[in-house]
Amino acid sequence: MNRYFIALSALIIGIAAAPQVHADPVKVAAYFENMYIPGGYDSNDLIQIVGEGKFHNSCFRHAETNVRIDEDQQKIYLGPVAYSYPGICLMVILPYQKTIDVGILKAGKWEIVQDTNKKVVGEISVRSALTKSADDYLYAPISQAYFYQVDGFRNVMLTGEFSNSCMQLDQVKFSTEPNVIAVQPIAKMEQRSDCQDGKFPFKKNVTLNSISAGRYLLHVRSLNGNAINSLIDVK
Repeated sequence: MNRYFIALSALIIGIAAAPQVHADPVKVAAYFENMYIPGGYDSNDLIQIVGEGKFHNSCFRHAETNVRIDEDQQKIYLGPVAYSYPGICLMVILPYQKTIDVGILKAGKWEIVQDTNKKVVGEISVRSALTKSADDYLYAPISQAYFYQVDGFRNVMLTGEFSNSCMQLDQVKFSTEPNVIAVQPIAKMEQRSDCQDGKFPFKKNVTLNSISAGRYLLHVRSLNGNAINSLIDVK
């Protein structure tokens, strides 16, 4: 009996001391269920679009989205990729969204194709640029944009930080597309002799009128060319 317990104890110790094998996650093809494509892009704009999808268990995480441009056919191929993790998976829905940097495109109509299933998921119309500047307007440097609803009013709170005391937020324009609310916070530079460099926080509340209920991409342009993108539900 003693020899049995000694052998069993040795076996348990050996199992505990053995190196544990951990399988690495692997990359698999993923899919976007919805695409949100802002309009108003020119041929000198850095174009961004947003894809939205769902994983059907907890073992998946979005990894990256590969972008392939076919200049001749004027097509944009998107290849969303996910990490698949081993182990116990909870059967829950995990929504995900991804802002996709397409880059600068020449003027014309571009078809967007999901490379994983060759499905056409949208198109972008790009206008010829009218100026050599990066943007048509001097946009404010927006760092955050919050959407909220109070007493039936739909609002967006914009916050950011100017780097010069003579910069001000001049006006905020917005337009509604099929599933996109595009916000243009336009700044101006005052011509004064006392302008100073530094950090000058600002915020602005904007009320959005005449917007139907639904799910939208809130697309807020910013000075650095990297728009603030978030998906919102308008009630």
